[in-house]
Order: sequence, then structure tokens, then C-alpha cells
Amino acid sequence: MIFDPITSRRNAFTEGMLRFLLETKYESSRPMGNVAQSNLGTVIKTWLVGLGITVAPVVPRCIDWLGRAIDTDEKFGASQDLYRCQLHWAKGIADWMDTGWESGEWERARVFEEAAWRYEKRPWPMNEIIKYGLDDYMAFAFQAGDDSSPDGLEAYENGIQMYEHWVSNKPPSMSHSRTAGSNSKGLRRYAERAETGLACGLSDRPQRYARHARPRRRQLISISPTVSFPC
Repeated sequence: MIFDPITSRRNAFTEGMLRFLLETKYESSRPMGNVAQSNLGTVIKTWLVGLGITVAPVVPRCIDWLGRAIDTDEKFGASQDLYRCQLHWAKGIADWMDTGWESGEWERARVFEEAAWRYEKRPWPMNEIIKYGLDDYMAFAFQAGDDSSPDGLEAYENGIQMYEHWVSNKPPSMSHSRTAGSNSKGLRRYAERAETGLACGLSDRPQRYARHARPRRRQLISISPTVSFPC
């Protein structure tokens, strides 16, 4: 479906709806981390239709509520590790929206994403990991990476190793890649080569490209069970 910001702004973001979003209060009896995820998804949609300034106070509020949920290990849903992943994922996005800086939450989201695959009551089979989990894992690994230092390349390597474990140990072709996973693996390889080239006194252009390139998510970024928004 083609995104129409004019129609979306007119039909979805009424004065009453925006007031409800701005006036939502913290309630200790509710899973407020999940509420914050939902609110953040709505804020992102408002950014897409030119209403970001109107709802600007919601972003730091979401960061606060997500932080509380993470600190208290708030319980929600069937899989606690999956919920932990979603909380760190949402907070990583919120931190970037608030400050423009990368967040340490991406590495934590990566760890809990993998842990969710081993859910005791129903471990994920291989086909579900590849179809539903691997792209997210690799996106988290790429966001957590830092090509400005050797230590920062470890996050890239985590993503590469996971891709090779579940899919293939052959380097993907960037010109033929069709998934976020294969694209992000290629970008990580490029970032590592750029780091090596810079250390040898070669041009820093590849490194600058690798730092700013980000893999596109396949279709949707989803940060809550009920809210999805286009990337």
C-alpha cells in the first residue's frame, strides 16, 4: 500500500487523538514499557506526516518509561526474552530520535533476540529463525557496530557469524541481495575492509560510506505486538 501522508494526517491524527497521546499518564498497574512502545510507534507516524514538533514531549517520556521497564524487568507476553528485546529495540530508536546519537541498546537487543529463539516452552525451529529472527538480529548487530575502533568491529562479526551459521558462508553479492540479512552482512564486510584500508593509509571514503550506510528492513519495523510502521 502506498503511504499517503496527507490522507494519514487528515484521517488519523485528529486533535482528540493527539491530546490523548500527549496526556497519557504513567500507571504502575499497566505494562508501561509496552505502552511506551505503542506511543513511540505513533510518534514515528506523526514524524512522517509533519507533526513531530507537536508530539515532541512524548519521546523523552517514552525513554523514561522504557528505562523503568528495563530496570524492573517488567513482565509482558509469553516470552520474556522477546519482550526484553522489544524494550531495548524501542529504547534504541527513542534515544536516536531524542539525541541523534547511536545507543548501546542495540547490543542488548541483539543478545535478547538470540535468547528468545531458545524459549523453553517452544524453541524456534530453524525455518522460523531464518524467516522471522535473523534479519532483526543482523540489524541489531549492525547498529551496535562501530567501525572507528577494532573493538567496535566485534558487533559486525557477531552478525556475520550468525548469518553464516544459519544461511551461508558465501559472501553475498550487494548487487543481487534481496533481504536485510544478506545486505547487512555485505555492509559489515565492507566496513571491516574499510577499517583495514584506513589503517594502511588508504582513502577514508569507504569508511565514511560504511559508517552511514544502514541495511533496509525487509518491509516493516515493528516495535510492539500491535504497532508497525514503515521504514
